[in-house]
Amino acid sequence: MTSPQDLSPSRDRLYQLLPAIYRHRDAEVGEPLRSLLQVISEQVDLVEADIDQLYRNWFIETCEDWAVPYIADLIGYRSVAAAGTPGDIATPQGQARNRVLIPRREVANTLRYRRRKGTLALLELLAHDVAGWPARAVEFYRLLGINQGLNHLRPDQGRTVDLRQGAALLRLNGPFDAVAHTAEVRRIAAKPDGGRYNLPNAGLFVWRLRPYPVTQTPAYCREEVGPHCYTFSVLGNDTALYTRPEPETEPTHIADELNLPVPIRRRIFEVPLPDSDHEKMANPAYYGEGKSLTIWAPGWHGSTATVPIPADRIVPADLSGWQYRPVPGKIAVDPELGRIAFPPGQLPRYGVVVSYHYGFSADVGGGEYDRDLTPFVDRPLLGVEDIKDVAQWLIDLKRSSALSNVLRSHLSPTTQAQLAAQDATEPPAPGLIPAILGELNAQLAVIRLHEDNRFVVADLPRRLRDIILQEPKGSELISLNRALLEIAYPDSLSRMSRIYRVRQTPGADSEADDDAFRFNTLTAAVAQWQAEQPRQAAIEIEDSGVYVEQLNLEVRPGQSLHIRAANHKRPVLRLLNWYTAMPDAVSVVLHPGSHLLLDGLMVTGRGIRVSQVPETGNLTYGETPTVHVQAPVNSAPKEHAYLAISHCTLVPGWGLEANCDPRRPAEPSLELTNFHGKVLCDRTLLGSIQLNHDEVETDPVAIEIRDSLLDATSPQLEAIGAPGCPVAHATLRILRSTVFGQVQAHAIELAENSIFEGKITVARSQIGCMRFCAYLRGSRTPRRFRCQPDLAIAAAEQALIDQAEPPSEAALAEAQQQEEDRVRPRFSSTRYGTAAYGQLSLHCPTEITRGADDESEMGVFHHLFQPQRAANLEARLNEFVPSGMSAAILYAN
Repeated sequence: MTSPQDLSPSRDRLYQLLPAIYRHRDAEVGEPLRSLLQVISEQVDLVEADIDQLYRNWFIETCEDWAVPYIADLIGYRSVAAAGTPGDIATPQGQARNRVLIPRREVANTLRYRRRKGTLALLELLAHDVAGWPARAVEFYRLLGINQGLNHLRPDQGRTVDLRQGAALLRLNGPFDAVAHTAEVRRIAAKPDGGRYNLPNAGLFVWRLRPYPVTQTPAYCREEVGPHCYTFSVLGNDTALYTRPEPETEPTHIADELNLPVPIRRRIFEVPLPDSDHEKMANPAYYGEGKSLTIWAPGWHGSTATVPIPADRIVPADLSGWQYRPVPGKIAVDPELGRIAFPPGQLPRYGVVVSYHYGFSADVGGGEYDRDLTPFVDRPLLGVEDIKDVAQWLIDLKRSSALSNVLRSHLSPTTQAQLAAQDATEPPAPGLIPAILGELNAQLAVIRLHEDNRFVVADLPRRLRDIILQEPKGSELISLNRALLEIAYPDSLSRMSRIYRVRQTPGADSEADDDAFRFNTLTAAVAQWQAEQPRQAAIEIEDSGVYVEQLNLEVRPGQSLHIRAANHKRPVLRLLNWYTAMPDAVSVVLHPGSHLLLDGLMVTGRGIRVSQVPETGNLTYGETPTVHVQAPVNSAPKEHAYLAISHCTLVPGWGLEANCDPRRPAEPSLELTNFHGKVLCDRTLLGSIQLNHDEVETDPVAIEIRDSLLDATSPQLEAIGAPGCPVAHATLRILRSTVFGQVQAHAIELAENSIFEGKITVARSQIGCMRFCAYLRGSRTPRRFRCQPDLAIAAAEQALIDQAEPPSEAALAEAQQQEEDRVRPRFSSTRYGTAAYGQLSLHCPTEITRGADDESEMGVFHHLFQPQRAANLEARLNEFVPSGMSAAILYAN
């Protein structure tokens, strides 16, 4: 097995090439030649890395993104003009656009496509490689009602509908239709609805919704219906269960329901029970570990926590009215509603745990998808605030040990003399501590504390052992030395960073971070964080469980706390009624210079309340008691507090009814009380934001919302506002987001590529700009640039003015209203909890679906570049279908 040391060049590889006599003489004078060759070796490493990257850029599989268009040009690949021009490779937005316009997979498979031109299975492969959509290709001539010749029978040819075949009727006019139809004369590519069933027509059904897994999470008990009734969704709402697509093994295979992310139908979920004429059971292709859904009920009818309920005990049923009662020993499951029913006389004693898949449009709001965890701010140098006990630290430095001796040797003679004369029982001499810190910080990037047997490397955490094997230098060496000082002096130095891992069920500990603490509750992790007082800390939840805990936090000046889900996990924080006389929201108190990040969490039951206390640190009357962390005061107390919410869901309305209606539609998901810092919401779904703020003595709160959906649950409610005030004291930046509800703010600094489904009211309309946005007329906004319906109304007015007779006021007003209604955004669903939540409808006007500054759609799913994907795919379909045939994209959802 190759170690990290084998993969990275040694800093002394040039020095090792010298004859031994020169190395010996160099050692006699303090190794200046070795230091010089180490510096030269770093530059040699950079040149070698650049040469290696140039070699990798020869191949489409390993080249950098900027090289993909150049390789494409060499094989005659041409981008689609209708999709738009490539973006700027120097910007992240341009790089994301180019990945859609010139997909790496399509370039890699271009020659393969040309060899398979004219085959049906190629159309499905095109949809996957060009647009990233799973698809099913259908030749509609096979579904025409024709008389077959006796010499050429086709058993799979569509036949006249049989009213007794309920399964075939449910698939009628869909991607899996098998019923014969009469011919249609409309062309399949005609807009908006073309004809399908004719000889030259082929259709490519594509699925824009993706299946997202939820692994081993508690099911929700619908106690108001009955103790035997459960839902797969932890929020208690009905949700369709989606298929976990199985890969296709044959390149010529046409995808069926098991290969596509489609909702599971009741009829396909059931199969006959072996040795029974009428009983049914769950289809093993959909049910079981590693399949689309699984159920555990520990202690129920002989089941255990590790072995799921067997498929032969699952009965597919219609539970739309909760009327069906399964027989003893069986469990009823409705995959179309996501409901579970146990026999009333055989209730699960230790809860129900489920794994399933749900549908959604993109990686927004948290979930078991891949996401980058936000790293700590790299501040490894020692500061005064890092010293927990000054007297103890001076004693540690004066101690006779290998580490203390080498640290003292790097101090100046004056500082060494002051340290030797310092009495540990007396306050340190003026300037002594800053002098020691400054001189040691200057050496942290030079000295290698792990060498010369100062530490037993085998006893160090695995994370530090890996860094040592990689020959650290620069910032890595500084961080390593800082971590070693913390290990050597635990009583006097605070931890720079710490990770506290939380998991409800026992799991295998990872050696990679064996210095991390592990807990089974968030409360215990917070208590340990309080005791250790690290400058930077992360409480990481390692499962997709439900945590019913009361979370109250106070982050002191200079501290940074991350509360996050581990990658590919979706934990839920469920807040209940803990107090009678006080609110039950998550209470967070931030001090100036403190940072709090929430990442990958779902919060339901209540919202999050963030406040700021006076500089004395005392809580004001009526605030929830909090966990106090007595960290030293930061050297820059006037730095703003910072709250970041990334890849989270703060359930709009705090909870959901069975039909996805919000339980408390008027309640805010985020409440800011006397908060003077900055707020960032990134890739997040949340309810309204409410501010309680002093408008006289403080500046407006800076709130930035990007790639998120802000939902007040109704266009008449406030998405951003302040109770009892005309506008909230906040300055907004809203980028590539969708807002359901009214926005009432001090100012909008910038709104870009966003949709506002509610009136906007700003107090300072002369500040800021709105560009490429959709808004409601009658709003008070800052200056607008290329927004809708402004452009559509201006074009309609110009068309009337260009007529021979001047238009009347009534005609102008009517044209304005018609255009406003025509270009208003249309959504597939505006209810949180549904699969198509926030997705633009197929009938949404082009001014919205291609209205952003880069011709993508406005709103939260701008980053998907759906119009560019569709334009690319349409052009490729026409290029690869057989001559004389027509093909079109048909959206299955």
